[in-house]
Formats: sequence, C-alpha cells, structure tokens
Amino acid sequence: MAENKLREELDGIDADVILLGHTHVPAIRRVGNAHLVNPGSLGQPRHGLPSATYAVWEDGHLQIKHIDYDPTPTQNKIGLMAIEPEMAERLQEILGRGM
Repeated sequence: MAENKLREELDGIDADVILLGHTHVPAIRRVGNAHLVNPGSLGQPRHGLPSATYAVWEDGHLQIKHIDYDPTPTQNKIGLMAIEPEMAERLQEILGRGM
C-alpha cells in the first residue's frame, strides 16, 4: 500500500507498534512514527519459503524469525482430511513451497 494511503488509514491511531495479520506474509514497515508488523504464518506461509514465521519484540527491537521444519507430516495429514481434493492439494502446495 502506498505511504500516503497508509498514513490516512493510521490517522488518529496513537501507537508505536501496530500488529496486523491474515496475509501470511511477514513484514515490518515504518510509517511515520509507527511500526506496522505482520508476523507471517506458522501454518500457511505465503512468502516464498516453506518456513514458519513469527515476530519478536525484544528491548524495543522488532524482527521476524523463521523456523524451518519438514512439512511432510502435515501434508500427509491434509491428504487424509475430509475436504475437497483441490483444496487439499492447494494446502499441501502452500506448505511445500511457501506460496
């Protein structure tokens, strides 16, 4: 989103750190005096890597951390779920490719 649009959206919000979510894409962005933080996803990464991500705020320092893991057991369990095969395939692909 463009800087000016973000500033409009944040107008009237008095916060140093604003936590966002649902995009599954990890990011930290400074807009004005605020930091926008999206921790990413533990279960459906959408950032191009098959790693889980989370955000850490320690001593005033923000960072995104990655956890590499083998998605195969989860992919296998998805294949056993009572969901449409196309949905299962898509979820398995997301876990394997991170997008």
